[in-house]
Parts: sequence; structure tokens; C-alpha cells
Amino acid sequence: MSDQPPEAQHPAPDNYVGRILATIFTFGIYMFWWYYNQMDEPNKHFTSNWAQEDYLVNAVDAIG
Repeated sequence: MSDQPPEAQHPAPDNYVGRILATIFTFGIYMFWWYYNQMDEPNKHFTSNWAQEDYLVNAVDAIG
């Protein structure tokens, strides 16, 4: 077990103009991918936090 928690990953900001243009040029098909992506990003955030939370719980358990 390492002494440091894993680094958090910060997502790049969304390019809304590019996504809107892609939606228009694909006649709305890209909107389905955009919707999926918007739902998937928070899930990835929670998954990355699990490692940090586990590290915190183990650290607290080691103290007490």
C-alpha cells in the first residue's frame, strides 16, 4: 500500500459549440453520444473517488 492516495483526474471542459455543430451536421445523431457522454462522466468521477475514499478509510482505521 502506498503512502499517498491516487491523484484525482480532472476532465477537460466540454466544447459545447463543437458538440452543437456536430449535432446539427449529423442531423441529431451525435446528440445520442453527447447524452451518453454526459451521463458517463459523473460515473467515472465516482469510480475515481472510490480509491481515495478507500485510502481515507484505511488511514482512519490505522489510527483508531
